[in-house]
Order: sequence, then C-alpha cells, then structure tokens
Amino acid sequence: MKKIYFILISIILSSVIAAAPITTDGLIAFYDADDNTANDQSGNGGPNGTLNGVSISPNGAFNQGFSFDGNSSIDLGNNSIIGSDTSFSIVAWVNANSFGAQTAIYGEFNTNNIDTRNYLFLDSSGRVFFDQFPNSGGALVSQNSIATGQFSQIVYTQDGTTRRIYIDGVLEAEDTSIETYQGSVPDVARIGFRDNQNFGFDGVLDEIAFYDRALSIEQVTSQFAAVPEPSTYIAFLFGLFAIGYFRKRK
Repeated sequence: MKKIYFILISIILSSVIAAAPITTDGLIAFYDADDNTANDQSGNGGPNGTLNGVSISPNGAFNQGFSFDGNSSIDLGNNSIIGSDTSFSIVAWVNANSFGAQTAIYGEFNTNNIDTRNYLFLDSSGRVFFDQFPNSGGALVSQNSIATGQFSQIVYTQDGTTRRIYIDGVLEAEDTSIETYQGSVPDVARIGFRDNQNFGFDGVLDEIAFYDRALSIEQVTSQFAAVPEPSTYIAFLFGLFAIGYFRKRK
C-alpha cells in the first residue's frame, strides 16, 4: 500500500512542480532566483548579476523569484547583454504591485545622462513598451495592459526587420519601424530599474531570459501554452487530501 501512495504522490508532484518551459536555442542569459542569486543560469556565459536591494521571494512564477521595491535592481555591470544587436528577444514573467510613470523591466543606461538603450518597461496603465532613447523612431506599445497582483509573461522580439510584443502568448503589437539608438554608449545594464530617472519596478520578476535571435510566434505561444493550468494545482490539493484520507482509514 505504501508503494501505491508513493506512486500517487510522485504523479501529482510531477504534474505540479515544474520549471518554466524555456527555449534554449539562442539563449545567452537566464535568471530565475532558484539558487538564491542573480547568477546566469543559461550555461552560455552570460553575465552574473548583483542583487542591489533585491530580495528572493518564495512566490515566483515558477519556484522562487526576484522581489523589487521600486528602488532596487539587478546590476549586470557594464555587460550590455543585447547592445547594438538588431536581432534578439527578451522574456520575463512579471508580477507588479503597482505602476509608476514608467516601470522598468530591463535597460542599458548611460549613468551620466538619461540615454537608454533596449528599454523594456510598463507605463502607468500597465501597457508594455520597448524603446530606444534618443532614437530615430517611436516606441512599440502593446494594445492591452497587464494586471497588477498576478504574473504575466512578457516577450519582446526583434529580427532586424520586424519587432513584436506578446503578453501571455498573444501577439499584442507588431511593426517594421525598428528604432536606431542614437545616444551615448551605455555603461551599465540593469534589470528592474532605469538610471537617473528612478523608474523602478515594484513587485516580482522571474524567469528572465535573453536570446541572440527573435523567437518565432510558434515558440512564444508554445512556451506559454506549456505552463500548468490552475486546475493542476486543484488536482494536487485533492490528491493530498485523498492520500491523507486513505492513510487514516488504513
């Protein structure tokens, strides 16, 4: 009978405790907090981050996450992960407590001014923006907003011709007006904070991934579709109850 209990527990746990589905082709840096650090977990030599006022939260999108208070950041030094590349992707699971005028997710900054390269952020209504400042064009903006108090997956992709924003696997914005950065050379890259204007993230970020290519629409949608549904967690709780009930009867 104990063997049956063990098998049942194993099946239930395997259906619930899962890492985020991550595409590894082209992955250059990945941060998930599960080792209690901001070290790169990609295995591809991405820069290790320094936690600057960021704490580790047990309530990430998958296992642990990075908790920001609006004044904290993950500092990646002068390692601009994307730099001047024209083909890349950024993926992040985002759970914001609130939205400021700008709520930074990632950017590469010049600390002597407000010049900002490869800037992914939320506006005051929770819409997703990607921008270069100063630039030769305008920002790409999602049609819809994310909600506070819950995780959403945000993906930005750019292939040299077309740029796209996705929220929870759904294409939100697309155009061919890729901006060219025209500012000073950035000297620092940060997750969760924009230098000199104090636009910080308040909430939890998790499963932050950078790619040296544009993820396809199919890859974005399949990654999000592989996330366990809430019903899985209900099944987990029911399974635990059933195990306890039958053990008690025995």
